[in-house]
Amino acid sequence: MIENLFFRISRALNYALKAKGKHSIHSPILFNFLNVHLKNTSKNQDRNQRILNALITCFKIQSVWIEEEIALLDCIAGQPAHKNSADLVIVHSTSFLDKELLPAQKRQIIAILGLNKNSNNLKSFLHLKSTKQVIFSLDLWTIGILIYNYPSLKQDFILRYF
Repeated sequence: MIENLFFRISRALNYALKAKGKHSIHSPILFNFLNVHLKNTSKNQDRNQRILNALITCFKIQSVWIEEEIALLDCIAGQPAHKNSADLVIVHSTSFLDKELLPAQKRQIIAILGLNKNSNNLKSFLHLKSTKQVIFSLDLWTIGILIYNYPSLKQDFILRYF
């Protein structure tokens, strides 16, 4: 209990010091995602739903694989049977960190919900972010986004989004 509280407080301080506003990041991918797609999402939805909807419209997602326990998404396209065949994989636990996901050959986006709920989710996010296949990573406090095999240079962002 105290260890989890210490993790969350130290992570919040670290995030507050390292997070950048949308005007201090100069990436065409991120600019398009934030200023075109995320700005146009409905304000009635919760924060994670808006971010995921913006991901779907920005990257023209055709198929989504959602971990079974997640019930927050309401307007997602068809779910494939396997996570390797999906364009977007949405998870909220460290169970996604397995051998079959790492050697993805096509562009694939992984969204980790509850990134700062516990240290295991953050450790998994940081481990995946350090792999060679992950080209783009974005930490939005409640959700972590990893993009595999995107035609770009490696970019890692911690973004303050309210």
